[in-house]
Amino acid sequence: MKTNKLKPIVLASATSLRCAKKFTFSFEPFFILKYFKTLLCFVLLCHTPLVFSQTKKMDSLSEALQKETDKNLKLAIIDELANTAFQTDFETALDYAKQGVLLSEKNQNKEWQPKFYEMTGRIHANLLELDSATTYFNKAVNGYKAINNKKGQATTYFKIAWVHKRRGNIEQALKLDLEALKLMEAIQDNTGIAGAYSRISEDLNKQGRHNEALEYALKTIEISKKNKLNTELVYAYTSAGDTHMYLGSYQEAYNYFNDALLLAYQQNVSTYDLINFRNNKANALKRMGKHQEAKIEYETALAKGR
Repeated sequence: MKTNKLKPIVLASATSLRCAKKFTFSFEPFFILKYFKTLLCFVLLCHTPLVFSQTKKMDSLSEALQKETDKNLKLAIIDELANTAFQTDFETALDYAKQGVLLSEKNQNKEWQPKFYEMTGRIHANLLELDSATTYFNKAVNGYKAINNKKGQATTYFKIAWVHKRRGNIEQALKLDLEALKLMEAIQDNTGIAGAYSRISEDLNKQGRHNEALEYALKTIEISKKNKLNTELVYAYTSAGDTHMYLGSYQEAYNYFNDALLLAYQQNVSTYDLINFRNNKANALKRMGKHQEAKIEYETALAKGR
């Protein structure tokens, strides 16, 4: 699910733990090469000021870390350094995360230890170092259990489930996402519950259980509307649209994708996300046999990336 933290502008990929969540149907063949050449230029241009801004922030944080003497504040600064580096450089982020692991272990800080274990596992997962990721995630779960941090357990279960999906173990991923849902329900974390519903819907789709997947997608929509979780609602609409695409209900898919796009314009979403949402609409139109309308949507998406 989306967070309020800044994310790098990257091409969508199932290898990226921080952002890969939704299945996206492909562009029409004639459009693919032209689209991605343009989008790559767009990504690189947008990435340059982001790197410059983060370099200044990293320099400032590094200076603060050198001057700080309080152990807890040092851990907080390292956490911020790792999260900032994560936007552009996984290897640097991993160095800071492991620095946090060592310092929290040295200080026997039970609050910070599982946070740094989870962060380190997340970075290893993004690097597709899945065995290392699993090792740190398991440490994080044990650490969160020791201090009765249910939300930490749940977010780590989400990440372990992601690793299982990468390995094709969908049934095990589903079990973990369901366990995370129970934890989020226990602490009444509505955003976490919505995230769990969405992940469970994805798992069920991967198992070919599309009607059940739709039920969870609709639950995500319901809880997002009820609690005014508009960013979550954008992706809930997308999840429902994806499921209808699997079911062959292309008009319904189009309606949900259109709702997602309209709401996305009201939220602080990236240009890349807007392009992807419009692509979803175009795919639904193509499946409905409305090729000219689909072509217009594809071209609009392309123009947005220029």
